Amino acid sequence: MSFIDDKEIAAAMSVKLDFDVLPEKATFQEGIRRAPDRGFRLTQAQTEIALKNALRYIPKKFHQELIPEFLEELKTRGRIYGYRFRPKIGSMENQLMSTKENAPLLRPCRS
Repeated sequence: MSFIDDKEIAAAMSVKLDFDVLPEKATFQEGIRRAPDRGFRLTQAQTEIALKNALRYIPKKFHQELIPEFLEELKTRGRIYGYRFRPKIGSMENQLMSTKENAPLLRPCRS
């Protein structure tokens, strides 16, 4: 089995997060609709793959700080959500999406 190295993966990725400082750590918010908790049933190898998959979008300099956080999410929620990367309510992007001018773009197409 041959593995692709980090440079090849980075070159192939079209979505990358680029930032100099990590967003502030967020707390879990109850009451938000989510996929059901699967529980934690992964082997060590599967857990490592899950963490690598989540970290591939994030600059390497932040990996050591995020590994324990993502592992905790995986163990307690059955998934890695990356809560600190959720958009903040009231952000400019959310405000733009809620204007009357943009409302038609948000509605499903009806033919």
